[in-house]
Amino acid sequence: PDGPPAPLPRPGAEPPPLSECMEALVALGVTFEPATIAPEHPDTDPSLTCTIEEPVYVYPPIHGVDLASFYTGESGRVLAACAMARALTATVDDLVPRGVTRIFHMGTYNCRVIAGTSTLSRHAYGDAIDFGSFELADGTGFAKGGMGLFWFDREFADQLVMLEWKTTRKEDNS
Repeated sequence: PDGPPAPLPRPGAEPPPLSECMEALVALGVTFEPATIAPEHPDTDPSLTCTIEEPVYVYPPIHGVDLASFYTGESGRVLAACAMARALTATVDDLVPRGVTRIFHMGTYNCRVIAGTSTLSRHAYGDAIDFGSFELADGTGFAKGGMGLFWFDREFADQLVMLEWKTTRKEDNS
């Protein structure tokens, strides 16, 4: 997509003001649209509730780096908590000098628990994106050690962003 669809005008209605986080995305030059996502419950444990704080759809490219599905290769928007979108933008800024032009990801928001537990995955909060591989400007691609797991730690807000590479078994996936 070339960007978010134009919102339909509502006669006499002003759009809601952007949050401080969303204003920061605007200042960073990130193309996004605020989203409304109703709370959900994982199929495996309906007593748990998945919610996204300040949900946004982020449209690629981010600072010249495309976001594409690891499975289909198609570019498209990703659903994330606003704070994770800011952290993802900072990560992209770290990858650009290394020649990365495309990130192949395996998904962001997913209302589910960590396999074998009753704990919600970080994906259930829109705070995680799984990196599958990267493509460089010369067309080569690489992945370091398998799946990369990136998440934004809500507790420490702007102070902690973790990028961890690990090879995981399906049952270890959060």
